[in-house]
Amino acid sequence: MVVKFKDYIEILKRRKILFVCILAISVVSTFITTFFVVDPIYESTTTLMIGKARTAEETYIDYQSYEISQKLVNTYTHLAKSETVIDATIKNLGLKMTAAQLADSVAVEQVEDSEIIKITVSSTNPKIPAIVANELVKVFKQEMVRILNDTNIHVVDAAKTPVEPAKPNKPINMAAGIFFGVMGGLFLVYMREYMGNTINSQLDLQKHVGLSVIGTIPKFKRSIYSEEGDLVMKYDSKSPESEAFRSIRTNIQFANIDEKIKTVLFTSAIKGEGKTTVAANMAVALSSIGKNVVVIDCDFRNPRLGRIFGVSNNDGITDLLLLKKPFEGYLKDTSFENLKVLTAGSSVQNPAEILHSDRMKELIGSLRHEYDYVIVDTPPAAVVTDASIASSFSDAVIMVCSAGNVSVDEVILAKEALSSVNAKLMGAVLNGLPKSEVTGYYEYYGKRD
Repeated sequence: MVVKFKDYIEILKRRKILFVCILAISVVSTFITTFFVVDPIYESTTTLMIGKARTAEETYIDYQSYEISQKLVNTYTHLAKSETVIDATIKNLGLKMTAAQLADSVAVEQVEDSEIIKITVSSTNPKIPAIVANELVKVFKQEMVRILNDTNIHVVDAAKTPVEPAKPNKPINMAAGIFFGVMGGLFLVYMREYMGNTINSQLDLQKHVGLSVIGTIPKFKRSIYSEEGDLVMKYDSKSPESEAFRSIRTNIQFANIDEKIKTVLFTSAIKGEGKTTVAANMAVALSSIGKNVVVIDCDFRNPRLGRIFGVSNNDGITDLLLLKKPFEGYLKDTSFENLKVLTAGSSVQNPAEILHSDRMKELIGSLRHEYDYVIVDTPPAAVVTDASIASSFSDAVIMVCSAGNVSVDEVILAKEALSSVNAKLMGAVLNGLPKSEVTGYYEYYGKRD
């Protein structure tokens, strides 16, 4: 699969919080270090010229003398930081530092291809550099007279007391902080994307699992009063979340025109991915366009549909199958027109055997005959075999994948379990995405009157 530039943009948008955090950490740490932690360093420079002074009568440059002076400059750059010069400077000024400390704060350099030497002194005290630089030059000249009898050292520019610190360079430091924050943020975003093993996007499902995505659902707040709050189609029918379910409804309706889809099974890879919530809202979405719908709870291990629709879980599928009673007496009304719910019923020790029974198949056949759509909720496919068994009487199987909560390996395991029984896997619904990633299109519908 070819990854396009827009895919990288989508990855960055999806992980923008991580990117912004890394950038903020880099900028803030640079700011604190630059302005509050690192002591400012002040510098003062004096410039010297090595060479014989010309008299008024000398109107030309003696090239031989110039060449000799230039060669001496390299020697003088070393002598300017000699132990003798450093010690004398410390003694003359009464500095409270060692020779090594002063030597470390002094930089001597030759201006390229010239007779000019620059001596720079650094200190955290702005008053020190100029005093030390000028005194060091004075001592240096005296030593050159004493050692070499050389009086041809001339001060071009005397050192001056600095007004602003030379280091840290605040604009450059902040620019570097932003640069490294951006680069570090991008590196971590894409490293986490490609090195991580979590499903976070449609691209992950398509690239790593080979599942087409028939819809994405933004994360929405649930009611604090009852599980019926999971029915966003009921309490906020004009929201982007509700429009997401309507979009999936359309995809289900037109998924296979030649072979009409009536029984749709919802499962997931692991527990807690929102498959029951998605199944319930899809049942509401289908009933809202005038379709007769029944939603049945085949998750006998952890039944939740009854609580979501506000009905009792008693007297459900297991009861009618064991008692061999007609299903009509077990259907429960909901607050939605055209929508019935058939709960799981009494707890059983062998849910897989019930799903595999001829009575269960007969029940599904009867419901298919009476209703336009039969929505089936089953346990996670990567955990138990119930979904694989139930897929045998389903026209389409949809896997609900929770963004950021399920790994690629777990989804692959669930897909392989379903594929091994030739389940008609329609695709996946990516659930719980940040709203910013899925509401750009849906918000238009959410504002309809």
